[in-house]
Amino acid sequence: MSLPFNETLKQNVFTNIARVFDFYTFEDFTPPFQESTIDVRADIARISATTYVTYCDFNRAVYNFTT
Repeated sequence: MSLPFNETLKQNVFTNIARVFDFYTFEDFTPPFQESTIDVRADIARISATTYVTYCDFNRAVYNFTT
């Protein structure tokens, strides 16, 4: 048995994730740290815009992003 994926819940989760990362994320990195950084806001936007069929896929995307 699987539950239908709830897009509203996904957007709620990502709104909160974005708020947390906005609070804890610094923008300016100096070498050599620039090479080991990712664009957090671009990843949040990408995952938020993705259509997921299952909660497993959604949770995997969140897990991969946060780890």
